[in-house]
Amino acid sequence: MKKNLKICYLGDATSPHIVFWARSFARLGHEVHVISPNKAEIENVIVHPTKTEYNKGLNFFLSHITIRNLIKKIKPDIIHAHYLGTFSFLGILSGFRPFVGTIWGSDLSIFGKKNIFANLMLKHILRKSNLIEVADKTTKDFLFKNYKIDNKKIDIPYWGININEFRPVKHKKNIELLYLRKSSEKYGTDVFINALNIVRKTFPNITAILKRDNRHVKVERLISEYKLEKNIKALNWIQDSELPKIFNSSIIYVDSFYRDKPGGGIGVTVMEAMSCGLPVVIADNPGVRDYINHNQNGLI
Repeated sequence: MKKNLKICYLGDATSPHIVFWARSFARLGHEVHVISPNKAEIENVIVHPTKTEYNKGLNFFLSHITIRNLIKKIKPDIIHAHYLGTFSFLGILSGFRPFVGTIWGSDLSIFGKKNIFANLMLKHILRKSNLIEVADKTTKDFLFKNYKIDNKKIDIPYWGININEFRPVKHKKNIELLYLRKSSEKYGTDVFINALNIVRKTFPNITAILKRDNRHVKVERLISEYKLEKNIKALNWIQDSELPKIFNSSIIYVDSFYRDKPGGGIGVTVMEAMSCGLPVVIADNPGVRDYINHNQNGLI
């Protein structure tokens, strides 16, 4: 195996997951490229934005050509696609191998259920990839049972946490509830708001941190209807380096994202919160009980 590889990631370069993988391998001395539908800057990484809406009509075929030509130009040793949706499908159509696909969870629980074409694309990616990376054994068993994917080509790269960075530190606890999912019904933010309204009846001055987004009308309507503006502090974009301080300023971490299919594991942010000593309240998703014992280190 060569000491230094030329690695090409396929996915949204603004995603913290893509940033983590790309930056980590770049720091190890590898040449790292990211083919992305969005512009972004990642330290020591070359990002190639495709500039077209890849999932709409004619742009689907134009994006296929763009991605194929970029791969030919980069000449990578390996392609690693994150989130097995339309963009990854366009990448695997290039015919380049070896091709690694990482499942995020919503690609199984949401994308694959959109329509028959989305399901066929997902099946094609799974079958043509040389290696599939999943978050937990629950997902591995699901792929074997429902998609007939050979267990030998499914890997579980358990996510690690830097315990020197994410560790309990004495800090003023000025945040009762910390919620770091994007504000969206897709992630169950409306469930969190409903729960907060119930809790406030017992603890009227409770505060919660939330990434608010005015585009998600239902969530904002609930906040207004319940008059929760004084109980919610809006959180703008934060640097990764600021996360340990925010965790250590909080009392409880909450993740309301629920899915009936496996794929996402427990979520890196939940593990970072636990590493900082926070108890967590989390939806009863497949695979969660591999990490959390109900009423011991969290509530499910």
